[in-house]
Amino acid sequence: MQKYKVGIMMAIVLLVLPGHVYAKDKTKNFEGNGTKESPYLIQNETDLLNLRDGVNEQGKTYKGRYFLQTEDIDLGEDAWVAIGNMEEEAYFCGLYDGGGHVIKNLNMEEENDAAMFNVLGGSVYNLGLEDGKIKGNCVASFANHSVDDTSYIVNCYSRLDLDGNRVGGIVDDFSGNVIGCWTEGNYSGGDISGIVGYCAKDVSYCFSDQEELIGEQGVADETGNQSIEAARIDTEDFEQAFNKQLYKVSLLLEENEVRDLKLWEMKAGKCGFSQSGLMEQEIPLEGAGSKEKPYLVQSYDDLCVFAAEVNMGMDFAEQYVEQTVNIDIPENAEWIPIGRFGTENYFYGEYNGAGHYINNLVIDSEDNVGLFGVLGGTVKNLGIESGSISGNCVGSIACMSEGHNGNIINCYNKAALHGTTRASGIVDSFAGNVANCWNVGEVDAPVAGGICAYTALNIEKCYAIKDGVSEEFWGNIVDIEVVSPDDINSQKFVDTLNRNVYDLGKMAKYRKMDGVYWKTEDGRLTFRDASEVPEIVNKWDMVRRIPFFIVGGIFLYILVAMVIHAGKMLKKESSC
Repeated sequence: MQKYKVGIMMAIVLLVLPGHVYAKDKTKNFEGNGTKESPYLIQNETDLLNLRDGVNEQGKTYKGRYFLQTEDIDLGEDAWVAIGNMEEEAYFCGLYDGGGHVIKNLNMEEENDAAMFNVLGGSVYNLGLEDGKIKGNCVASFANHSVDDTSYIVNCYSRLDLDGNRVGGIVDDFSGNVIGCWTEGNYSGGDISGIVGYCAKDVSYCFSDQEELIGEQGVADETGNQSIEAARIDTEDFEQAFNKQLYKVSLLLEENEVRDLKLWEMKAGKCGFSQSGLMEQEIPLEGAGSKEKPYLVQSYDDLCVFAAEVNMGMDFAEQYVEQTVNIDIPENAEWIPIGRFGTENYFYGEYNGAGHYINNLVIDSEDNVGLFGVLGGTVKNLGIESGSISGNCVGSIACMSEGHNGNIINCYNKAALHGTTRASGIVDSFAGNVANCWNVGEVDAPVAGGICAYTALNIEKCYAIKDGVSEEFWGNIVDIEVVSPDDINSQKFVDTLNRNVYDLGKMAKYRKMDGVYWKTEDGRLTFRDASEVPEIVNKWDMVRRIPFFIVGGIFLYILVAMVIHAGKMLKKESSC
């Protein structure tokens, strides 16, 4: 009798418990482990529905879990129910990689919000939506809302038809980020925008065939967005341009968010995903990376390609990169350091500015930053002409070094530098060599140095308008001088820099520096053309040879004297 009572009680408990307590854990139906290395696989419609039901019915967030769609999925005639529900606080917080595939026939008709995700707490990459229609009050293809500003929709597109009182081609009222996306479709209803219906945090490098891209509340940050004709989307020109801008897209992603962004190609007259990833293709820079044929950085776009390659894991060890022009970074483009601190993806090759500069270098971060965040190789003959760099620890050319093989040679900075902890004109904490560099940029930090704030293996022949190092500096200083702003543009200072280029080039550790000489032009100090050598260098060569001439003359005199003496001795012996 007791046994039956227990059974009855258990049945009652199961009946009154919420469904998600005893519902089947649908995560177990996915192949994979949910990690970045072994993501949960979405191989068909059933897997996709299991993901949705896991969020909507079981309250799973999948935070920190990775999903990969492995095939195109056709939802058929069944109406779609959005993933997530704001009212019930059901959110997807994982990372969904479409894998360069599409979801077809995503059809919805709702009285209120309507989109693939009602609310998104995670990120979606490499996914296309085609051959469907969404109708409702506030309508978007991918997401109506986001949990916070850490959500991303990246490298996605929509060809859905949308109908609503407010329409956003990708998102609607979204506090997250939309980067590298495009839309093409028939939109109808009230307020229509090609990318964002109402608002978003960051919308960059997005395209749409709609006239308006951003809704009435706008976005916090915006870069490189463009309204284009629908006919232009399905062209090789669009495909090639979009592929190249993927490097800029990758720079905007946090390191732990970076996925292998899928490239684009023309298929049957339409632009669609390729199954090749950005990290799989050859470096799209002219050159071969050798000393004779270095990779060439010939534009801002090329500089972004180079930076993205490093940040994705290409170390350029024993390879050469050369900048061929002065580069202006666009006014609204914030720079992401090459080799971001803490990622272990750093540059170990040689970057030769070849007497050129970078203009408008702007960074506003809480991290340790510079043009290079962490440098494991060499930077030479490069200038930072203007900009503003803010962060925790700051250096203009590089903040920190990886190992003891870093070199910064014959470089300068004019950008303003602001550090919450430390800031310095050229480097901050650098276990390498800094030689013949100068800084006139403002340096503002609790611990500040005109050249280096914290440490360097070796500093020689460097110049700044304030103290070259901070009181906390430790390392080897051969020569740092404080100079006035007027001195910087004087012929005397030009001669000093040029003599340093000449002398350093004769030293074993700098013999391969290929130093570019200096000049004043229109009252300002600047590099000469890389092939131009000042006339005075020929005099220095002559002066440098004088001791050899003297030694050679003495040796020749002794040799001749010995020959003459030997001749006399032989003559004397023969006369005997």
